[in-house]
Amino acid sequence: EALAAFVKSSMEVEQNEFRQFRDEFKQFTKTLLTQHSNILALAWAPRVDDSDRTAFERLVRAEGLANFQIFERSPTGERITAQRREVYFPVTFSEPIDKTRQALGFDIFSEPNRRAAMEKARDTGRLTITTRLNLVVQGTWGIVAYTPAYQQGKPLETQRDRQQYLLGFTAGVFTLPDLLAALSQQAQVHGLDVYLFDQSAPTEQSFLAYVQASSGQVFKQPPQAEQVTAATLLAQHPLCQPAEICSRSFAIGDRQWMLIAVPTAQYSAHVTHWQSR
Repeated sequence: EALAAFVKSSMEVEQNEFRQFRDEFKQFTKTLLTQHSNILALAWAPRVDDSDRTAFERLVRAEGLANFQIFERSPTGERITAQRREVYFPVTFSEPIDKTRQALGFDIFSEPNRRAAMEKARDTGRLTITTRLNLVVQGTWGIVAYTPAYQQGKPLETQRDRQQYLLGFTAGVFTLPDLLAALSQQAQVHGLDVYLFDQSAPTEQSFLAYVQASSGQVFKQPPQAEQVTAATLLAQHPLCQPAEICSRSFAIGDRQWMLIAVPTAQYSAHVTHWQSR
């Protein structure tokens, strides 16, 4: 949200202002990234109408990004030129640039899960978080938080106003392994397998990550062969009755997440050791 406030206080980017805005963005995000080490990247994706697409790409190329092009991903993950549509939201500034260069030009509105979060953020004027995503940056998985930025001095009372005067989105990118780094250490120490679920997502998309007690590693998939849900996981473990013993729900932006810590044999041995002393 601090990044969105910065964008709102800056001028709308014309050709003679582009470089200044880029330099200010770089300096501002450098401070935020230093203060918050769990953020993988911060980005700005302006609204580009189809009628302005060619001129916008030419502008960005003229400012040093010689190969800049608005692109999307094919169903198999390949980079392809963005299909024609009414509006685009290409990643135009992103920091740290050495880790995020491959995301420049990516039309984040082209991917359904990102688009759903962006439309909600646009229409409500509030920060909105995606479901779990395969990230363009570093080929890992995580979530993205979007905050809308609107033209200054315009009325924003209605949903129609917010759609009409939208300038673009700021994006904060987080990997789930980074977010769970501190928790993974505790899971290993205490012998707890940890599962993270997004209760706001459809059941088939609710699983976020699994932390293995024996190694402390964070995995993209659960160890079980079949699909795992929070309800079935809690019902299967005798030490998790009632379910509140092993689970905690909490809000992350506009979403509700659930953390489940399942005792392992390592945990039981640890408890038995202390009870026998």
